[in-house]
Amino acid sequence: MTEEKSFDINAQKVKLAETMLSVSTFSISEETVEWLKTQVQLTSTNEMELTVFPKGDYGWFIPLFENITEDKDLPKDLLYFIGYAEGKNCTWLLFEPVSEITSRVVRYE
Repeated sequence: MTEEKSFDINAQKVKLAETMLSVSTFSISEETVEWLKTQVQLTSTNEMELTVFPKGDYGWFIPLFENITEDKDLPKDLLYFIGYAEGKNCTWLLFEPVSEITSRVVRYE
């Protein structure tokens, strides 16, 4: 396991690298895709349930932080990937159509 590299700026620890889990959009339902699109629009006005940034025309970045799912009604398939990413100490979750698809994950078409 690699050691996390960081340095102090004015006594604040700053990470030099972030970790990201990349997941195929084929691994989430069409309902979740639509939910993510709505969250992007709501993020721009700070009215979102979950912060979601667009990645090009079809993909999304989700920053992960402590208690991200607390008191939120999120799609179950999205919750699965958030939990998995958190378990791997990722700080970002990326959904994009070109990510590798594994046989261990449900595939929606």
